[in-house]
Amino acid sequence: MEVFKVGVEKLPAIFVDLDGTILNDDGRVDKTSARLLSQLKEGGVRVIVATARSPLGAIEAIEGLDFDPILVSLNGALVIDLARDEIIYESTLPNNNFKYIVETIEAAELGRHYLALQHRNEFIIESGFMDNVDFVIPHKVGEVRNYQDLASKLILRTESHSSSQLHHIFEARLSNHSYLSTSGEEWLDFSPAKISKATGAIEAAKHYGFSISDCIAIGNDLNDLELLRAVGHGFAVANARSKMRDDPSILSLDSDNNSEPLLEAIERWSTRRLGAPQNLSAHPYS
Repeated sequence: MEVFKVGVEKLPAIFVDLDGTILNDDGRVDKTSARLLSQLKEGGVRVIVATARSPLGAIEAIEGLDFDPILVSLNGALVIDLARDEIIYESTLPNNNFKYIVETIEAAELGRHYLALQHRNEFIIESGFMDNVDFVIPHKVGEVRNYQDLASKLILRTESHSSSQLHHIFEARLSNHSYLSTSGEEWLDFSPAKISKATGAIEAAKHYGFSISDCIAIGNDLNDLELLRAVGHGFAVANARSKMRDDPSILSLDSDNNSEPLLEAIERWSTRRLGAPQNLSAHPYS
């Protein structure tokens, strides 16, 4: 097949973010990328999703497409084999850290704000958290601030601050207790300390027996930052945050999430690997 004439069969895996990256603004994978996924699978290249979503949320987006069954979910806190419903790796927020994060948020005088938490496929929100959100996530309303069970991550939303502003407020205060990242314009995620999509990708790579330094990753938001830095070639889509595109260790794509970024990333990788210009867009799978 034409795609493998440029050496992509030497690529063990590609890690891709979902929202704002491989999913277009309609929440779908474009037809060219869908065909390319099949080509890559047939050639032995794993395309592994690395997402802030829960496993169920990811399945909803990728069902019927040729993504790898190993999923890096919840910003790296949970790595699961979807085909076997088997957990490969899991990390949770210690109760003391969870309590300290909540206390720090409460002391910050943010105005009206809401908390939510995720653990595996459970999504518990405070009343008001999903107000004026233009998409639906299966959830239940419950007590978050005094939660005592295991949590994969805590999520903060306010009526007056963007996720970037919240990240700036809490990064120095909470970096020893949590890994902070944005996964959209409104929500700030608090994951277990030192846990990110990069650590989840490393666990997935260990499972298969390869190194992520030989891999590609594609993302758009701060929760992708460590992953894009850790792989051999990290690509930020054109709609990525400026912090991503300004990072000297990350390559910037011309394609946004609506214009086939997977295809461009492979083309750019093959060009850099072989040291010669390639034109994958002319190949018959495009």
